[in-house]
Amino acid sequence: DPVEHWSETKKQWCCSQKQLGCAAVDSKEESEPFDCKVDSAEQWSKAHQLWCCSNKQLGCAKPDVTLEDGPDESEPFDCRAVPVEHWSEAEKEWCCSQKQLGCAAVDSKEISEPFDCKVDPVEHWSDAKKQWCCSNKQLGCTAEGVLHGDSPVESEPFDCTADPVEHWSEAKQQWCCANKESGCLEVDPVKSSEPFDCHSEEVWSPTKREWCCEEKRIGCPTFSPMEWDCQSGLPTWKQNWTAMHALYCCVFKGVACADEKDETPLQKMKEAVQEAQHREQEEEEEEEEAEAEDELEQEPAEPEEEFDCSEGLANWQRGFSEAKKEFCCQRALDSSLGAKPFLGRIRETP
Repeated sequence: DPVEHWSETKKQWCCSQKQLGCAAVDSKEESEPFDCKVDSAEQWSKAHQLWCCSNKQLGCAKPDVTLEDGPDESEPFDCRAVPVEHWSEAEKEWCCSQKQLGCAAVDSKEISEPFDCKVDPVEHWSDAKKQWCCSNKQLGCTAEGVLHGDSPVESEPFDCTADPVEHWSEAKQQWCCANKESGCLEVDPVKSSEPFDCHSEEVWSPTKREWCCEEKRIGCPTFSPMEWDCQSGLPTWKQNWTAMHALYCCVFKGVACADEKDETPLQKMKEAVQEAQHREQEEEEEEEEAEAEDELEQEPAEPEEEFDCSEGLANWQRGFSEAKKEFCCQRALDSSLGAKPFLGRIRETP
């Protein structure tokens, strides 16, 4: 999350432990997370008050009632007033560090963790704490549905089947890799030494396009006779033309050739051009075939007019229309059995 969305507790922890998110202060106080000289102490957050009281002896809360055995009036918290489970994160941290009270039992691995996922109700957690605890401790995840009576079913924090992996947050990528074996980063020792990934879908720079075309035969541009102007800027081609521009003009126009020709890139250039031209020709032929098929499908076939050749056969010469005569004659020619009588009658016609 952006720093401006962090809770005060997270800002304090990240600033003191990771030197991240610290408020901008002068060079003398550049490592201090809070400015104890601005605003009134009543407007400070608990974390702000805690830090300034502990480190600058400023803004310390004064208890309403002074008891004989009560806390010092300069202390921001009374570590004996309420049970530990009701303390805020700031109060727990202060009482543990200053009074050695209410310290949670943690191992060395958990000491550096930014949030304690076993304290405070989930609905009181910040969004950052919810995400961290759900991703790392599987606690505080959004509940969806019920299972076994009234027991809520904790949903998974991320949908590892949604969105491309390259759009995932780092937390989602780590969780999906650890729990679903999905989205794990794989480093190919061969590819890791290559300057470009020729299979990525990001926008390519001219340098990347040239490298991928020459080395991997991927992303080569389609060529036409006017792909590059080989006359404009010719005197300064070495300074201003790309390698592909110069190769094209050298191979096909005989200009902008280096003093010592490297046959390898020249041959690759020729092959790339020939392949692109062949591919363009095939695409044009496929388009023409598809258009021809579409035209045939769109042209409605003229329905063949049917006639009963046995009806009026005795007077066919006068009674049949020209269309019926043609139809019945063709039908007789196409048949060697059923139309024999009619065929004979037609053949007898002068």
